[in-house]
Amino acid sequence: GGAFNTGDGHKMALWVGGQMQKGAFANMIHFDPTVLPEGNAPLSDFPFLAVNLNGDRFMNEEIVYQYKINAALSQPEHTYFQIGGKEMPDFVKSQRDIRKYTWDDAFKRGAIQEGATIEELAGKIGIPTKNLRASIERYDELIAKGEDVDFGKSPAKFANTAIKEGPYYSIKRRAGILTCPGGLVTNERLQVLDNDNHVINGLYVAGNTVGRFYGYDYPIHGFNIIESGHSSGRAMTFGRLAAKFAMED
Repeated sequence: GGAFNTGDGHKMALWVGGQMQKGAFANMIHFDPTVLPEGNAPLSDFPFLAVNLNGDRFMNEEIVYQYKINAALSQPEHTYFQIGGKEMPDFVKSQRDIRKYTWDDAFKRGAIQEGATIEELAGKIGIPTKNLRASIERYDELIAKGEDVDFGKSPAKFANTAIKEGPYYSIKRRAGILTCPGGLVTNERLQVLDNDNHVINGLYVAGNTVGRFYGYDYPIHGFNIIESGHSSGRAMTFGRLAAKFAMED
C-alpha cells in the first residue's frame, strides 16, 4: 500500500487498551498494483492464455479477478504469464478503460516482452520452450474446436485471445499483498472493546480500523456495484455513524 499505511489508527487504540481482532486476517491480494520491479501492464483481468513458470496452462482464464489471483497463488513463485500473438497489442490499445498503464509504456519498462518466435519469447521470460509451444498449440486447437474441454472457458471468451502467429507477447503477473484488512474489535456502535470485551468510553473507530468486516478474502466484486468501493464506502458510512453515536453518548 501507500507509504503512510502504517496502522497508526490501530496503534493508538491498542495503546489505550483496545482489542485487536484475532487472526488470520482476510487477504487483500491483487495484481494491481504489481509487486514486480518492472511495474504494471494493462488488462490483468482479461482472459488471455495463462501459463505458469513451467509453461503449462493451469486455469480457466475467464474466472473472476479474485479467483484468478487465488489460482495464481497455487503456482510456482505465485507467478504466471499472459500470452498473446500478433493481434494482442492492437486489441489492448483499443480498450477504452486503459488509462494509467498503456501498452507502449509497459513495453518500454519491460512489463511486456516480445519474441519473434515462441523460442525467443520463452528464452526472454525463462520458461521451457517445449511446454510453452505445446500450451499455445493446444489453446489454438481448442479455439478452433470451439470448446475448452481442458478448463471449461466459454467459447465467447476465446474472442481476441487466439495466438495463431507471431510476434508473440507475454505479460508477467505476480500477485502481491496490498494490506491485510484486520482491525479493532468493536460493538455495534463502533466503540472499541478492551481485551475483556468492555467498552472503552469515548473511543470510536471507522473505516479500515474497524475489524471483523471480512472473512476469508477481500472481494473486489463490490467495486463494480458500489462506485465508492469497499474501503471508501465503509469509511464514509462508519465515519458518519461513529460521529452520530458519539454525539448520542
